[in-house]
Amino acid sequence: SGMMTTGIYTRGQEDVYASYAYIPNEDPAEVEKEPYILYYINVQTADGGNYLWTEGAWQDIHGEEVKAPEGFSAEELPFELIVE
Repeated sequence: SGMMTTGIYTRGQEDVYASYAYIPNEDPAEVEKEPYILYYINVQTADGGNYLWTEGAWQDIHGEEVKAPEGFSAEELPFELIVE
């Protein structure tokens, strides 16, 4: 058996491109329950917007904190991570 070092899921729809990355959870107290954690979400919109979610907050390309782009949330992902 092995361990994934990085997992990336990408999705494009209606001129919006999004990528989601997972990395191994390095917290020994949590790794059994949650072996991988969401590292970032990057959303690029048709109007030139570029947004990044990391460490619980959304930022624009300039590093300013912003609201989540419509339809994107770290709590509601468009896929399910299955760990066996």
